Amino acid sequence: MKNVELKNEPPTFGNVLLCAVISKQEIPKIPTQVRYRNFVYMLTHNQEIIYVGRSTNLRLRLSGWKNCRDFDKVYLCEYSTHTENCQSERFYINHFKPAYNRR
Repeated sequence: MKNVELKNEPPTFGNVLLCAVISKQEIPKIPTQVRYRNFVYMLTHNQEIIYVGRSTNLRLRLSGWKNCRDFDKVYLCEYSTHTENCQSERFYINHFKPAYNRR
């Protein structure tokens, strides 16, 4: 796992099972075994979070972003429950106020 310094990084929210950072190029290499697991993902550009989302099918969800040129890395947090996953997504959106979540 790599450390990443995000601008104005808050303390970790909730009971995080896993934190990881991957590059955009590593998205196709996400194993299929992560299906049905609760992830919050943050797309970053120049170490600034531009989008926060959640998914239980991480590989499929992130593949939908493959044509977006505005991000370079993905910051991942896995949670044990759906409820914690939803709460953490809302927490991070409210904290960072990412540009792509303001539509």
